[in-house]
Amino acid sequence: MAKDSWNTKALGKALAMATNMAAALAVGYFLGAFLDKRFGTAPWLTLTFFLLGTATGLKMMYETAFGKLEKPEDVRKAVNLKDNLAKMKELREQLKKNQGPTDPES
Repeated sequence: MAKDSWNTKALGKALAMATNMAAALAVGYFLGAFLDKRFGTAPWLTLTFFLLGTATGLKMMYETAFGKLEKPEDVRKAVNLKDNLAKMKELREQLKKNQGPTDPES
């Protein structure tokens, strides 16, 4: 079941990246083409908005693949988790020695 779950998540991410990229390219192209017809500036606005759509699509793909930047709160939680893991390792070593934890809160 875990393997199916991993495959499903990977497929979901891949589909999201492809859809985001296609949508960003389409919006950029059609918005640029519309504005070019409106202002008579062909092909400059089409090219500009297509490139902006490409950059936006790549940015969304990067965020989907690697996750968004961590917030300061997330970093603080990670630091607390490291402290907790260190305490758990100490307690585990004490249990291995059959001494038991002397004070689990300290």
